[in-house]
This record gives sequence, structure tokens and C-alpha cells, in this order.
Amino acid sequence: MRKALWITFGVGVGIVATIVGIVVLAFYLTSDAVQAADELLNSIGEGRLEEAYRSTASGLRAAQDEAQFIHAVSFLGLTDYQSRTWMQRSVRGNAGKVEGAITTRQGVSLPLRVEVVYEDGKWKVFGLEGDANACKNYLLAHKAPSPAQTQELVRATLAKFNHSLKARDFTDFHAQLSGFWKREIQPNALLKSFQSFIDSRVDLSDIKDMPATITEASTIDNNFALVLSGSYEAPPNPVQFTLKYVLERDAWKLSGIHVNR
Repeated sequence: MRKALWITFGVGVGIVATIVGIVVLAFYLTSDAVQAADELLNSIGEGRLEEAYRSTASGLRAAQDEAQFIHAVSFLGLTDYQSRTWMQRSVRGNAGKVEGAITTRQGVSLPLRVEVVYEDGKWKVFGLEGDANACKNYLLAHKAPSPAQTQELVRATLAKFNHSLKARDFTDFHAQLSGFWKREIQPNALLKSFQSFIDSRVDLSDIKDMPATITEASTIDNNFALVLSGSYEAPPNPVQFTLKYVLERDAWKLSGIHVNR
């Protein structure tokens, strides 16, 4: 019986040793891929966003320009990155992925998957994927402007818009847009879009010292934009607005505007 027990125990130790060997080998084979993910997260968390973008794989940079990248990592909560926990890692050929969660400086855990590829002699990040609902909730809870900040954000946007109408020049207005929208539209196109306001001599000067009535709670839409809708009850014609902002470098930048008076 003792011999049988000894043999059984010996086989068990052998199995455990094999499993440990496989785990150690897996960590060794994926360590460089994990390092690529860690280096990118550290760069983003430290605010070195341009450097982080340049370090990514060519496929990512072909699919996203720098402005889109900054918007994406801001939405994913990565600009608040403090630490990470990787639960799964794998490499197959020249592609790999690591999965787990980051912890933000606010102590919030957000799921994250990082895809990497081997390119130019090193591993580089090819893709980042988070949980959309978790990210939306995080932005609303920790990044959305306060009521006072919302009032100032709306007031400043509409004041700049009104100045552009009067000047018949949207150059300054264009400069404060989100990087993504700024790339999509030029000042002369904005001027053309609002030519009817200019022709009708629409003037918003009377609302500059008025509080806005926000008709809906702040929401994050499917394009990951903060939506602020409301009005100024200025007689004889109220000003109604819907403004959209995206988070870039911890600042809300205008990505859409609708005004009616």
C-alpha cells in the first residue's frame, strides 16, 4: 500500500510540475507582448499621448488618426490609468492579446483587451477594446461636468458661436472643436451651414447672462459623446440647443451643435 501511495504521489507531483512548467513557459512566451501593452498604458496614463500613438502598430495608425486615437483612449478611461491586472494572455504566430482590467486613479476597475502584433522586430499594440457601458458609466460618474460647469460650457460655446455669426467668420469657432470634428469640417463649411442664421440676423447676445434650462440629464450617446440639451427662455423667442462634446485630454470638446431660435 505504501508503495502504491508513493507511486500515486509521484505521478501527482509530475503532473503539477508539468502544469507549472507550461504556465511558466506561457508567461515567458507572452512577456514581450505584455510589455508592449504595459508601455502603451503607462505612456497614456502619463499624458504622453502623441508618443503613445506613434508607438502603435501601423495597422492601428492606418485605421485611426491621432485625434481619433486620443478620443478613443479618453473614452476608455486610459488617460486615468494607474495600474492593471492581466487575467489572460496568448500569442499565436505574429499576433497576441492580453485581457484583464485597468484601475483608474479614481479607483474604478474597467475591463480592457489589448491586441498586439509583431512588427519591425518588436511587439506593438494593434487594438484596444473596453466595455462600452462600463466606460459610459465611468465618464458620467467621474468626468461629466458639474451643473455649474455645464452652464459655463454651454454659455462659452454659444457665445463663441454668436461671435462667429456676427463676424461672418468661423475660424475661431473651428479652433475649439474636437480634433475629430475639426478634421472633418473646415471654417468655410461651417459658415455655409449657418448662412441662414447670418441672413436672418440671428443674435444670441441677450442670453449671455441668463442661466440655461437643461431639459435632459447628461447622457453619453452611441458615438461616445456627452449630450447637453436645453433652452434659454429669452423673450420673445427662446433659444433651444443640443450640444455634443467628446472627451479629449480630460477636456470636453465640441463635436456637434444644433441651435434654434
